[in-house]
Amino acid sequence: RYKKWNYQDGPTFVVAVADLSAVIFKNGEVRLFNQKPSAPAAQQTPAARPAPAAASATQKTPYNPSAAVATANEPASGGERRYITDTRFHGYLYGGAVFGSGTAGPAFDASLGVRVRDFFYIGFQTGAHVLITEIGKLFYTPLAVNMKTYIPTKKYVYPHFDCAIGGMAGAGMAQVNGAEIANSFGGFYCSAGLGIDAKRFSAGVGYAGIANSGGFANLGYVKVGVRLGRM
Repeated sequence: RYKKWNYQDGPTFVVAVADLSAVIFKNGEVRLFNQKPSAPAAQQTPAARPAPAAASATQKTPYNPSAAVATANEPASGGERRYITDTRFHGYLYGGAVFGSGTAGPAFDASLGVRVRDFFYIGFQTGAHVLITEIGKLFYTPLAVNMKTYIPTKKYVYPHFDCAIGGMAGAGMAQVNGAEIANSFGGFYCSAGLGIDAKRFSAGVGYAGIANSGGFANLGYVKVGVRLGRM
């Protein structure tokens, strides 16, 4: 039974104790009614630990090019990253020699282009070749399209067929009757050979030919160099 605080002369109100939540008395005392005990805090269980990673196999399966498909963010089987589904910039720098009947000299080549998956490369090739003979020297620069076709036999080891076709520009200096004669020329250039890439290293041997209106020269070449670009 109670009266309103600001209307003490008013009626007396009657409510069931079961409907009460609390009574606040004049002196500030608070009496609670029908309070349900709070639910105990849920016992925290330790988070499930992830299962330990399975031990990696110690024996690697043979490399299968058709099955070793991986993107730039996914390693292929065996744990080594491979990129055989994309096209990326690629290049080569070579040092070596060219030689023919009665002539030989140093050769430097550079090729820059794109590699299509793990099987094909196309780029632009240039360089500087020197042929030294008994009567003089011949300098020429190839300007050609360079193509390679790879055979991925093992991871990062690629035997390949290497060819180039295009033109060349050069100059010759010869000693004739004690006088030095110089002339410039242009013409046709081609090459074809076999090589191998082993990670960052590359090497090859083959045939090279140059021709202009004055004649044709059959040459051999050997070269060793480095491959540029990601695997």
